[in-house]
Amino acid sequence: MESTLSVKQLSAEVGLSQSRLRYLFVTNCGITIREYKKLSKLQRLIDARMQLVTTTSPLKVIRSDAGYTNDSHFIRDFKLVDELSPAKRRKAAKTPLRS
Repeated sequence: MESTLSVKQLSAEVGLSQSRLRYLFVTNCGITIREYKKLSKLQRLIDARMQLVTTTSPLKVIRSDAGYTNDSHFIRDFKLVDELSPAKRRKAAKTPLRS
């Protein structure tokens, strides 16, 4: 998501120091908070790609479901999982393959 809690905000919310939160996260999850955020973002983009090719949901809905409020950020990040933009990916999915 474009606006997520920082480690500082999250640690304040749960009443732990930032270093303790980071330690507990790695100990219990096996990855750092930064790695988790990256993997979470990647999964949302993969899910968005799947929605684009399997549903008729509007692009704005898919973008929002992926946690984005800004078209350009969504398009830029979408290209991390696909060489095409979201609109071009949807169009390509609708085009039948020619033999």
